[in-house]
Amino acid sequence: MGISQINTSDNSELLHDVKKQSKKGFIFLTIRSVFIYLLQALSVLLLARWLTPKDYGIFAVINGWIGVSLYFSDVGTAGALISQASNPTDSQLRTCLAVNFLLSLIFTICFWLAAPLIVQYNKLDHNVIWMIRILSIAMPIISMRIIPKVLLDRGLLFIQSGKVDIVEFTLRYASQILLAGLKFGAWCFVIAHILGAITGTVLLLKKIGKFHLPWLSWKELQPLLKFGISFQANAIVPALRGLVVPLVLGALLPLDQVGITTWSIGLSVIPLILVYNYNQVVFPSLVKLKHSHESFCSVASRSTELGILGLVFICGLGATCSSTLIDILFNQRWAVAKPLMPIAILGTSLWMLSYLGGAVFNATGKPGVRLKIETVTVVIEFSLVWWIVKRIGPPGYLWLLTAANATGLLLTAFSLRNYFRKKTALRLVLSLTATLIGFTIVRTLGISNLFLQTLLFSTAFLAITYPLDRSVITDSTWVIRQFTPRKAAR
Repeated sequence: MGISQINTSDNSELLHDVKKQSKKGFIFLTIRSVFIYLLQALSVLLLARWLTPKDYGIFAVINGWIGVSLYFSDVGTAGALISQASNPTDSQLRTCLAVNFLLSLIFTICFWLAAPLIVQYNKLDHNVIWMIRILSIAMPIISMRIIPKVLLDRGLLFIQSGKVDIVEFTLRYASQILLAGLKFGAWCFVIAHILGAITGTVLLLKKIGKFHLPWLSWKELQPLLKFGISFQANAIVPALRGLVVPLVLGALLPLDQVGITTWSIGLSVIPLILVYNYNQVVFPSLVKLKHSHESFCSVASRSTELGILGLVFICGLGATCSSTLIDILFNQRWAVAKPLMPIAILGTSLWMLSYLGGAVFNATGKPGVRLKIETVTVVIEFSLVWWIVKRIGPPGYLWLLTAANATGLLLTAFSLRNYFRKKTALRLVLSLTATLIGFTIVRTLGISNLFLQTLLFSTAFLAITYPLDRSVITDSTWVIRQFTPRKAAR
């Protein structure tokens, strides 16, 4: 199975310590997520008043090119250092930094040279050339935070990195809002991204209190690449799907339609930060338990069940209320997104659910299995996207995204069946079924009141899941109960 079933006298103590650290970290990261949600909601609300779908389309296209390249600038050395049993040496850390910084610098130079060609291919305005060049500078800046991330994740010090995230995202969203209000257009995204990258990197380096100079050691690099390449390939392959926007949508659709499509997807992946929290906490926690199969499966099952429950409910409620929220919060220019939102949320939620399994794949030393699954989804999407977008437009692309992600989720669930309890699979099926039924009931009745939509969907969700899963209510309030003072035992 990839995990030796070794029992030692320290297993119970180790399990208790890891659970305590993981719970503490996840609680703080949840608080961080709520705060960032509020910032993101405020940003989306205000930006929609000052920016146009075309502005979103411009940034979506250039960020599509650079965002994918960011994954290629990392060959998985950080993941290798996090997963290894011994503490990383100074030489390993400097080698990890050197590889990532060098690759990021090479990609930045390539973007400075290729910017005119990108603008020509996507039929963008000439001034977008400098947007591409400036945005690419973020790549080497972000690469410099790799050592702090490794050390903080290995120490399960999620609170420290979470504090940095709060500052970085606050600055980024505040800058976007300010610059959009000053009529900077799509430039507001570029400048805000650079400011956030610099701030986050500086604060993370300050957290560890030491600056490592990059130095490439081939002796240290070889063993890191052995695990790292397959580890990072799991991020690179799905990231290739991001090329659909600049390669296909940007070439076939008007920029305003590209903007509406990516805006819809951007809203639908807001819960993704919860999934990142999950992986950030669960992956290093499971690594510490991989010598005890029972403890490993206990933590993997429990954490995944909580993730499924929260993610499916949030996405289902978002899809149910999406049209009403667009009418309430945004002006008329964004009304064309209403038929796209439920499809976008369905497709992205299936991907986020399968992404929950990434921590287990990596912790068991089997990132190659996940890589094969991601490759299948990429092949499905790329083989049909050009034909479908030309004939059906944005809705066709979103339905194709849904089909590819549904395939990925089924393959992930099958591959990880030996690491989860039967209850985990039951919760996945129950939650998805309850969500689809609740959504259908609200939409069929034509309810447009936001409060009634929320009430009816929540009631339907609990009515369907509770008879077969009596702990659903208790687990739904898990995060809240962590802040409730417990009575002292008598």
